[in-house]
Amino acid sequence: MSMKHPTSSTCPICHIGTLTEGQEQEYLLCTHCKTEVAINMEPRPASDYEVVEWYGPRWEFDVVAGFIRDGNRVLELGCGEGHFSRTILDKGIQYQGVDFNCAAIMTAKNQVNQTSHRYLTDLELASTPSDTLCAFHVIEHIPEPIHFLRDLLNKNQINRIFFSVPNPHRATVRMALREKWDYPPHHLYRFSESGLREMMRTLGFKVILVACEPMRNDEFMEIAEHRTPQWMPHRRETIGALHRCFSKIPQKYRPRLGQAMLMAFARA
Repeated sequence: MSMKHPTSSTCPICHIGTLTEGQEQEYLLCTHCKTEVAINMEPRPASDYEVVEWYGPRWEFDVVAGFIRDGNRVLELGCGEGHFSRTILDKGIQYQGVDFNCAAIMTAKNQVNQTSHRYLTDLELASTPSDTLCAFHVIEHIPEPIHFLRDLLNKNQINRIFFSVPNPHRATVRMALREKWDYPPHHLYRFSESGLREMMRTLGFKVILVACEPMRNDEFMEIAEHRTPQWMPHRRETIGALHRCFSKIPQKYRPRLGQAMLMAFARA
């Protein structure tokens, strides 16, 4: 049975604005926080993630690893094959990673042989109360994120939270090249910075970090291919030259128009 949402005109994220017609037919737009809310809130079947899902290193992993300290008890939602946990192997921490993709969890267990790191297929099996929550590109998949997080917070001792979501200002969106995965049933929400800020304020947290990923080479190439006219003489050579120039720009000087927006929160 499909879940139609919202049942009221009030934004389920900030609880301040009202939902109006969005720019795309699949979403409504909050007048206050500018979060986009899917009209059909039926999530992607869990079995789909075992067939098609991307796992690998992400830009935000190294950023968040810099905040993790010895003694932390980390809970990661959507841990996949354990790529983030490998960036914090040198920390004296207790780590629990949860993902309902059984194949990914098995890969994580086989590749990370450390007793302080546990990988689980069910959140209910997480035994140690955690003080740090990490969820990278997860929260936009959850139909009722505030209810989910409130329940999770009640069962743990979480005082810091790290979320990453698709960057609403990324270059591909600005150039009308929105990716096919950024639609229901994959993404039930398109979070804005204001939306995440308001949602976490409701739960008693304040923002301590907002950062966006620098553009990657492949993103630049996609845009160059799209915007360079077909009639241009020596088109391929021009695109190649542009790509070589962009590739030489250090990460810290690149425009922050990449895929991810990272936000960190602490208890207010």
